[in-house]
Amino acid sequence: MSPFEKACWLWSEINTFAIHFAQTIPESRYLLVRLEDLIADPNQQLQRLWVFLGLTFETHMLDQCLAVLSVKHNASKYPRSAYNELCSENRSLLWNLCGDTAKRLGYAP
Repeated sequence: MSPFEKACWLWSEINTFAIHFAQTIPESRYLLVRLEDLIADPNQQLQRLWVFLGLTFETHMLDQCLAVLSVKHNASKYPRSAYNELCSENRSLLWNLCGDTAKRLGYAP
């Protein structure tokens, strides 16, 4: 199994576990936040998180979170390719290994 296949398998296993676990608890006990949604609109996603946690929104907290999100943690150690940059073979492989789980989380090929 290649490193890419291992990463796909691991992503699928972890997220399948999370989906199954979420089905055993009330919806009021968990909040799904996708990383790409957090990066695309951190203000909205962080405010959703605060509401979920019962916290009062404060601007300085948002500024601190945005500062953390702006840092590329481990980017040089673990380079990541965007989905659109994957070759067609790896895109196909990704969907073969992760497709069912990805679809349950709202992703489409």
